[in-house]
Amino acid sequence: MRIIDADGHVQEKQIPWGDLLDEPFRSRAPREVKDNRGFSFVMIDGRLTPKPVGKGCSFVGAPRNRSPQATTGMVDPVQRLKDMDIEGIDTAVLFGTSPFLSLPFVEDKDLASAIARVYNNWLAGYCNTDPRRLKGVALTALKRHPQAPEVPTADESGLAGFEIGVWYGVAVPAATPKPVVVNLNAELAKALHDPKIVERFGQLGLTVVADSPEEFARFVAAESKRMRKLVEVSGARAE
Repeated sequence: MRIIDADGHVQEKQIPWGDLLDEPFRSRAPREVKDNRGFSFVMIDGRLTPKPVGKGCSFVGAPRNRSPQATTGMVDPVQRLKDMDIEGIDTAVLFGTSPFLSLPFVEDKDLASAIARVYNNWLAGYCNTDPRRLKGVALTALKRHPQAPEVPTADESGLAGFEIGVWYGVAVPAATPKPVVVNLNAELAKALHDPKIVERFGQLGLTVVADSPEEFARFVAAESKRMRKLVEVSGARAE
């Protein structure tokens, strides 16, 4: 049985952004800073993107009190492969951290595109150390994203029907009276379709759907079925 780390991460904040970005953007390159608690964040274009919220929180949402074994594998692919051998992992699917996860919050699309190009080139080099075991993540929507219309989807690149996306929904207890659910859904949909909200979400790389409770229930059921099949085909097992 093959063991796949489907949510691996690299750490790209150590990339020499100022040297690799196109000339017009070098003065606005991402750089590491520390907040008043001593925690590291990334500053892009003079801003923490996004701004940390709450005690011990960041946009990544990971607890700050973890003490993992120190390793350089997130920046060094050779060490990453050694770590994978120790953990019994055959293949790692790799996502970025920061500024990768900050790009939806960068309002200057040209700067965001320049950062993305540097990151993609760096990730390609990282994965080329062992392309069989290290897999970088591609844009996977079935439709091209309006903020990156020049980037082909996985479907267009030969993986017919392939789509993995991130979605958000609101759930209530199963016993909630239907009139309450209907009224709550209507108010949420009204708020989400406010032109200013739609515009701001678009800047963050998000698309407002806000469908009916019945449509959302069908979507969740379909997603669950699709992900269940993926788990079965992959042979993944809980340990």
